[in-house]
Amino acid sequence: MNTSKRRLRIMELLSRANTPLTGSSLADICHVTRQIIVSDIARLRAEGTPVISTPQGYQLLRRHVSGIKRTIVCKHGQEETERE
Repeated sequence: MNTSKRRLRIMELLSRANTPLTGSSLADICHVTRQIIVSDIARLRAEGTPVISTPQGYQLLRRHVSGIKRTIVCKHGQEETERE
């Protein structure tokens, strides 16, 4: 499997997974070393793919429109805003 096909396969696996996938499990599936997977994930991220690392493995960040609105509230003046 060449590099492009492997990265597409990684994306396919991550998009179908309901739980994080470890680098070792991805490496076993793709028949490469875990370090190759680490490199592939870094490249995917550099290309803008929203892959996150968790203690349990890699996960594709899903952005669902769920109707939930998040608001961050803070109270301070302009000076504190610039400093922040």
